[in-house]
Amino acid sequence: MSKNRKRRRKSYPTPYLNQKKESHDDFDLRFWRNILIFISLFVYLILFPPFLKNQALGGHDAGAHLTYLRLMTDALSQGQFPVRWIEWVAPGQNQPLFSYYQPLLYYLGQIPHFLGFDILNSLYLTVLFLWLFSGLITYLFVKNITKDTLAGLAASSLYVFAPYHILDVFVRSAYPESIALAFAPGMFWAVERLIATEKRIYAGLLAIFTAATFVSHPPTLLMFGIPLFFYICFLFFEKLKSGFNLKLLTKNIIFIFLGFALGGGLSAFFAIPALLQQNLTKASTLSAGYLDFHKHFVCLTQLFWSNWGYGTSQQGCLDQMSFQVGIVNWVVIVSIIAILAFYFYKKITHPAVKQTLFWLAMAFLGMYMTLSVSQPFWEGVPYASFLQFPWRFLSVVVFSAAILSGILFTYLRKETYKIALFIIFMTLTPLLSYSFLQPAAYLPKDYFAQDSPDFYKGIAKGQQGQTALTGYFPKTMEVLPEQNKVPLSKIVLSDPNATGKVVKDTFTYKEFSISSDSPLKAELFIHYFPGWTFSINDTPVRPDTSNIYDFVYLSLPAGNNKIAAKFEDTPLITAANSISLLSIAILIVFLVFEAKKIISTKAGLSKQAKTDGLIEEI
Repeated sequence: MSKNRKRRRKSYPTPYLNQKKESHDDFDLRFWRNILIFISLFVYLILFPPFLKNQALGGHDAGAHLTYLRLMTDALSQGQFPVRWIEWVAPGQNQPLFSYYQPLLYYLGQIPHFLGFDILNSLYLTVLFLWLFSGLITYLFVKNITKDTLAGLAASSLYVFAPYHILDVFVRSAYPESIALAFAPGMFWAVERLIATEKRIYAGLLAIFTAATFVSHPPTLLMFGIPLFFYICFLFFEKLKSGFNLKLLTKNIIFIFLGFALGGGLSAFFAIPALLQQNLTKASTLSAGYLDFHKHFVCLTQLFWSNWGYGTSQQGCLDQMSFQVGIVNWVVIVSIIAILAFYFYKKITHPAVKQTLFWLAMAFLGMYMTLSVSQPFWEGVPYASFLQFPWRFLSVVVFSAAILSGILFTYLRKETYKIALFIIFMTLTPLLSYSFLQPAAYLPKDYFAQDSPDFYKGIAKGQQGQTALTGYFPKTMEVLPEQNKVPLSKIVLSDPNATGKVVKDTFTYKEFSISSDSPLKAELFIHYFPGWTFSINDTPVRPDTSNIYDFVYLSLPAGNNKIAAKFEDTPLITAANSISLLSIAILIVFLVFEAKKIISTKAGLSKQAKTDGLIEEI
């Protein structure tokens, strides 16, 4: 009896992980399987309606992102690239916003805007497209590791319709984070493909996904970087155990490192000022007060169930928004635990067990990070406080649960069981999430005035009370000016008899013509920051910024004077831009070279196959 058990433990017949799958389905089963796959794609259409109403979607940061996209659009039209300095809707609130705040969403939003869509719909089309893309890349990743299309689609569905994913879009309006959740799975896919296929082109794709994740939302890269590091170690360990060539393994390690390094180079234009010049801004306020992570740990019960709301995160268990992992996700996790317990109890081996344990551990690691017991990590790891909300690790939980849902298919031996499980996932997942797929309110299209010529007047209802983010103002600014202090001309002269004229006024260049019979002082409502230079009659001058607003004062002689203020790149910023440009050039050359090599290899194999066929015929 023990011999039979040993024999069964050694050869359990389940295809998985890079083992070629041999289908035993008859024609009818394959036909209906393909029909189900085609029909299942239509479930993603339920994401579309809120974005197609041509109305503003209410949410925590809804107005901010429409404002940022308008500011980015205007800055680009003025010739600023990369965009760094902006002027807020409220007068006298200018700052180097896009040197420190993740800009990729607003760059990508220029694509539909260039095609003719307005600001509102450009933003929503970008968010919707990348939400769907998150499902596509998750599908590709899971399909590759399971060799099963149904598993990939099921995992895609769980990730796309995960409560936290929906929370980001319709409750928090955290659009930069939501698009980062589209790029983060791409890092796992690229790493797995690089190691599995040994094709170096995936190192280039790893660079793209790494840079895109960071420039979309740096905290997401930090959060997903933890399971990604463990996943790379896991894959290498498995390769070594299977007798993988050590020389080839070393090459893979080098190319993974180069992929991350190139990704860092691509994002250098943003990463270098964001990481190295925080001391020039009030960045410390981004992890203080309400944004202090100590106030936002999740209660354990909330992971299982918490009412769906559109309010804010609060200290304790009385939050007005939901932090549930999701019913289907919990069913997957519990089912996986039950299967593993059964296999361990029966001492049955299965090629998916190690991968299953890995992703189960990542799911629980993500949950652990949301709870107060993880406080030592938050207090001990540099930059962790800038994640602000521990419950952001729910993104790691729902991604891990999605992967587990795909792996679940590998434990089913019959195709009919897989089809049944697929139907359950593709039905229940969107069905249980359907009521969440709507914003707190639909607002008039012009509520935030993002497409209005009166945008900078700040008179729209949605603009009332809006201020620029405090954390990105110059550190030397003590208080914000009263809105009625700053005139539309953005300059005040100490001599009431002097006359002034605005010659040019853009975000980064301002020119004024001043005429006065006596010496005077001019106040420019620009917060001084490294990169700003000032001149009077083309002669460089040093401004006086000794005031609580950090505004610029210039002393003018009597007569006609020309004042010019220009914001230019500092040497560090120039170096950061140059690194990104060089990285883009290297990436293009690398991708073209590797693509040509793949094409020539395929052509050679095809030619060899034809030759072999001809020889056989002869």
